[in-house]
Formats: sequence, structure tokens, C-alpha cells
Amino acid sequence: MIGLTDETGSTAYPNRSGYETTGQTAQQALGQGWLDAVHPEDRELVLARSAQARRSCTAMRIEYRMRRRDAVRRGSSMSDSRA
Repeated sequence: MIGLTDETGSTAYPNRSGYETTGQTAQQALGQGWLDAVHPEDRELVLARSAQARRSCTAMRIEYRMRRRDAVRRGSSMSDSRA
């Protein structure tokens, strides 16, 4: 799943396979809406690590749980390479 975020970490372009995997619409995945699919216990970590990577302009990788369209929670990961 690929998406494009702006400098604040808000999703500016949600990837179709990403939002379809979670059962969201493109509109729901925009901004911080994609976080609704992240397990509530993992959201703070995902937000903090993403913000840290943006501030330091460094690459990151986070493993977290995400809700699929069938409501099953599965492991997922997020990578960000600042090139």
C-alpha cells in the first residue's frame, strides 16, 4: 500500500489498494482518516514515529496492526524513505 503525505503527515493521495484493503473510501483515507484503520493501541506510536521521521528527515519503518475490510486485525508496516 502506497500513499503520499504532505509535510504535516496528512494523506494527500491515498493509494487505491490501501484504502480498499482497509474497507475505506478514498475520501475516508484522506488527511488523518487512514488512522481509523490502525489499531487504537498502535496509533500513538505510528503518529509519533512518523512525526519524528518528518522532523529529522530520516527514513523509518514501523510495524503495527491494521484493520482489513473484513474487520480482522493484521500486522502491517509503514516505511518512509526521505530522499
